[in-house]
Amino acid sequence: MQYPLLCAVFIAALSVLPAAADTIVVGASGLSWRDGGGEIQAKVIRSAQSVENTNAPGGVIDFAAANFADWIFPQRADTTLNIALGANTESRGGSITSPNNLNVRGELAKLIDNDGQSGLDLRLSAGAKSAQVLGLIIDLDLGARFGVDRFRFFPRNAAPEFPAPNFPFQNDFMRSFEIFINDGTPDTQREGVPIRTSVALEGQNEEAVVDIRIPPQYVRFVRLKSLTALGFDIAEFQVFGTGFVPEAVYISNIFDFGDLALLGHVRSVQEQVGDPQLSRVAVRTRTGIDPEPVEFNKVRP
Repeated sequence: MQYPLLCAVFIAALSVLPAAADTIVVGASGLSWRDGGGEIQAKVIRSAQSVENTNAPGGVIDFAAANFADWIFPQRADTTLNIALGANTESRGGSITSPNNLNVRGELAKLIDNDGQSGLDLRLSAGAKSAQVLGLIIDLDLGARFGVDRFRFFPRNAAPEFPAPNFPFQNDFMRSFEIFINDGTPDTQREGVPIRTSVALEGQNEEAVVDIRIPPQYVRFVRLKSLTALGFDIAEFQVFGTGFVPEAVYISNIFDFGDLALLGHVRSVQEQVGDPQLSRVAVRTRTGIDPEPVEFNKVRP
């Protein structure tokens, strides 16, 4: 995993002609990183079909790192923290869906809600059919790349930390499955579709609480595929990580200077932890005559 790089302050000197030069400071004693700095909310293009108002795409910026007040820091994985939680929130920009079963899509958010009382009920005794469960695909987008080394899933009332005596489905676990992953980088996609790699294949599972360990690697997309015609229940699907995220992006709000301005010296104060050859920071600026980063090519009635 790469070593982290911390950023304490971003400083820009500018002059709005013919006025005197002014200085903008973000971080430290200046404008707040968390508030975005500028007056106009940043807008991020997440895909060809979606945009998002955020300063931290993917939600992987740590604004409150221990011992580094008013710094920003790439998020570090807590090995006990379930990364899948909140993946489908607006701040993370991820999702959980099924590409081959429309009927279950509305239930899949229950797998990443940290609630052992809710779940995806595909038990045959509950009315599910074999054709619904055999080959079922569940796709989880974590919203950003994380260092991942563990997957865990189970039916209701099976995991000791999620007791659900009103839903005694502990024996209704998935008997056969396969797990695939993709790191989310462009070179591992074909026409925007992730090319997934199998990391776990179980043809005769006998464990109610499935706990899969893999070598630590960067992951964004996770796929769980059912290889059984027997019904099952899933309360939670968990993903655990290690190390730092490989990339964290902070996008400030837009500064409106009210007139043409000359941007002078731009600098940042930073600190590297570990081998400096394994991390870097890039500061980029973008200017324009309007604050909208999205180029619209169609007018809808």
